[in-house]
Order: sequence, then structure tokens, then C-alpha cells
Amino acid sequence: MRPAHAARLVLFVLFVLFVIGCGEPKLTVVSLKPNVGPYTGGDPATIHGSGFQTPTPHGMKVYFGKRAAQRVVISSDREIVVEPPAGEIGQTVDVEIVFDDARTARLPRAYTYIDPIGK
Repeated sequence: MRPAHAARLVLFVLFVLFVIGCGEPKLTVVSLKPNVGPYTGGDPATIHGSGFQTPTPHGMKVYFGKRAAQRVVISSDREIVVEPPAGEIGQTVDVEIVFDDARTARLPRAYTYIDPIGK
């Protein structure tokens, strides 16, 4: 193989590797703070993780069990602030992030509903 062809082949391989590596970032969820809140919902909670912001805009929803969060704000690639929906006192639910590009991440048994008055 001539040097010019070898150089083109190397550039092509590097280009392909670059394109493959530039996919959507991996979505991970590490923690939710606070992990308890009133059964009436609405008190802000922060989800920590990564891959929340992407090069192309995507819609997303956050679920507490089967109920969607009332308000979702992506603060950064590593932080989402949500207002949990109402739930049942004593119920502990999974928290799941679902992007419309089919990426999902789940934090099992991450949030417990309490009665702040009855504690």
C-alpha cells in the first residue's frame, strides 16, 4: 500500500471512530434529594446523574411510580429539578426518566411519600 493510501485509510478509520463515539451520552441516575416528600406532591426534588442534556434537543418526562412529575427543569447535564406528583402516604416509588429518543434511566425505590403534619 502506498503511503498516500495508508494515510487516507487512517484518516477514514479515525473519522468513523469519531462519528461512532459522538452518539447520545449515556443516561445515568445516581441519586434523588430529598428522597422523601409530602403526599400532596409539589415540593422540589433534585435528580443527580449524567446525560441529561444532549447535542440535539429531546423531550423528556420524569415518573414517580406511574405518575408524571408536575414540573421538570434540566438545570445542567448532571441535574434535573422536578416537582413530584401527589402520592399515597407511606408509598415508596421508583423514579424513572424517559426521553423521547427512547433513553431511560430508573432509580429503584427512590422516593417515599410522607404526611408532613402527622410525621
